[in-house]
Amino acid sequence: DRSLSILYSPTDAIQRINDIKHVFKTGNSLRNEIITIFPNGPFWHDLSLTPMKNKQGDITGVVGFLLDITKRKKAEQEQLRLVTAFEQIAESIVITDTNAKIIYINPAVEKVTKYSRDELINQNCRLFNSGKHDLDFYKEMWKSIANNGFWVGEIWDRRKSGEVFPKWLSICLL
Repeated sequence: DRSLSILYSPTDAIQRINDIKHVFKTGNSLRNEIITIFPNGPFWHDLSLTPMKNKQGDITGVVGFLLDITKRKKAEQEQLRLVTAFEQIAESIVITDTNAKIIYINPAVEKVTKYSRDELINQNCRLFNSGKHDLDFYKEMWKSIANNGFWVGEIWDRRKSGEVFPKWLSICLL
């Protein structure tokens, strides 16, 4: 009980004691992701409790392991904030893999192009090709991306209806 009060608030320590009692009672392992708030910030950990049994199969103890997952949880929270921002922003965002296969779009893309997310995911970006740019235009674009890591300029794209429209485009390597 003393060791639990070092890691947990009184309420959380009682919950951990109840978790240990549950393992003793059921003989089943238990695993949870738990957050504890300390004065210097949150501490996320993966708690695993496993019954220890003697040769007769009687539970003689519980082994507990804590794995610090604070960095992972903070990264997940940051990722969620970014995704939320991407989903809310009025500008179109398209993320592709190195073969120009679309792996993410935000809702603004659907509004502008009239394609649904399902219609665009796993498609090549050539789907938007308007036919207004020649091969030299794209060669220069990709040369800039290869040399500088980005390209910015106006491009003509095609909506699902076939309508051609201009847009300001920024491409950058991640």
